[in-house]
Amino acid sequence: MRLFRSRFSLLRISITGLIIAIVSVGAINAYIIASGKPVCITVESCEPAYTAIVLGAGIVNNQYLSPVLEDRVKTAVALYQAGKVEKLLMSGANHTKDYNEVAAMKHYAVRWGVSPKDIFLDYAGFSTYESMYRAEYIFGITDAIIVTQQFHINRSVYLAKNFNINATGIVADRRRYQYIRHYQAREVLARVKAWLETKVTRPLPKFLGDKIPITADGRVTHGL
Repeated sequence: MRLFRSRFSLLRISITGLIIAIVSVGAINAYIIASGKPVCITVESCEPAYTAIVLGAGIVNNQYLSPVLEDRVKTAVALYQAGKVEKLLMSGANHTKDYNEVAAMKHYAVRWGVSPKDIFLDYAGFSTYESMYRAEYIFGITDAIIVTQQFHINRSVYLAKNFNINATGIVADRRRYQYIRHYQAREVLARVKAWLETKVTRPLPKFLGDKIPITADGRVTHGL
């Protein structure tokens, strides 16, 4: 009987802990989604900002943009051509010389008519948190349109606002994505991580470096 009671108590504690965890994850996700606004659906509906921040999302053979990333860059170019932004900040990973997201993003945007001087490259945007931290700290960005997909947009705007960037998100979905359910599922825990980073741990980015104002000539970043 005593063993049964002990096992029952352990089970009850475990179930209670699981319920608390589920409720906490749900509450944090609801908070991030509510805080990560405003969001515009079309280029025309976006209020102008000085900069569009374009977040990396994978390349192939060090030159071809993934479908998700291609849509982000296309949307940023559309903002630029419509006069909604003056500068583009490409923020992504450059782990090795054979993997350079932001250079591939720049080449694509230039081919679509963006002036190289208006494109800034952040080679150390290893996460959305680091991208926003560096956008404010390194580039001095105070207002921006964040270019990303629907599944990622609220977390991105939330993080930008936590670094005092007056941010709006624009939905860059231009097609159906093969792994969209995986992205959506992963985002549930990514929002919890974002909350912990902004409210609890507040980690420094892996790299910081010299400050480069976004009002300068973006070509100063192209050879870094």
